[in-house]
Amino acid sequence: KEKPKEKQATPAEQFRKFTQDFQKDQQELNNDFRAAKTDEERASIRERGQKPTEFAKRALKLAEDNADDPIAVDALLWVVRTAGQTDEAPKAMDILLKDHIDSPKLTQSLLSLGYGPVAEKIARTIREKSEDQNTKGTATYALAQNFSTQSQIAARQNEAEATRLSEQADRLFEEVLSDYPDLKIGNRSATEAIFQMLSR
Repeated sequence: KEKPKEKQATPAEQFRKFTQDFQKDQQELNNDFRAAKTDEERASIRERGQKPTEFAKRALKLAEDNADDPIAVDALLWVVRTAGQTDEAPKAMDILLKDHIDSPKLTQSLLSLGYGPVAEKIARTIREKSEDQNTKGTATYALAQNFSTQSQIAARQNEAEATRLSEQADRLFEEVLSDYPDLKIGNRSATEAIFQMLSR
């Protein structure tokens, strides 16, 4: 008598299992870090945590294997947000911009993608190509926020570069205020969000 075939996990179930595996791996890394005896061991463990390559590959494959399922966007965003220093991050970004540029999930994530080149390109491309005004406004704000953060970091080493980035951020913030007056950033108006950011 043949054994009944095991029910294949849905893409959503696969992604849930993936995130659970990642959380378990991070806990193991924390335990290893606390148990490390030398600076070299701690540096190696820290690098593993900063570049979760194997998990990035798994998430990218999950997205590619289920390209028409909504969970693909979640998996791609996970790579960009959590594994931004891996080789898989630019690949995930390209798929997001090619196949999912109008996804509400992508728009909602714009302000939490960080400030690196991948996040900058996503915000810049959505700003240029999206036809939805709210999406364009959010992308413009996210790009300004990106430049503002880069400016603060650059100020420690390169004052001229910090000034250039700060001026770019200011121009984009002004564009948000003039072109997208009704834009909401979370539960705040864009005006309030910009004032709070610039007054830090």
